[in-house]
Amino acid sequence: ENSVKQATNFVQQQIDSSKGRISGLYGVLQCAGISYVAPFEYIPMDMFKDQIEVNYMGYVYVAQAFLPLLKEYTSRSGARRGRMCFTSSGPLPGPGVPFI
Repeated sequence: ENSVKQATNFVQQQIDSSKGRISGLYGVLQCAGISYVAPFEYIPMDMFKDQIEVNYMGYVYVAQAFLPLLKEYTSRSGARRGRMCFTSSGPLPGPGVPFI
């Protein structure tokens, strides 16, 4: 959560200090995650919990943190619509799918 707050503050500072060169935030792309690929019975429960924290809650943290900035700048007259894009990648057979 702290790194997301720091990123939000950094983006706001860049917009504020750009003297109008950056008119706002109009999109957020999130592409981060972790996966553990191993036989199911060998993956400790805390690793599954870590995966949920990063791969699911991470998206929630980013959306909650950046949505106010997107709304602020996209609600202005003549502004473009804001976008949030969430994507993922990982080893086959799928991100974090253990061998069963």
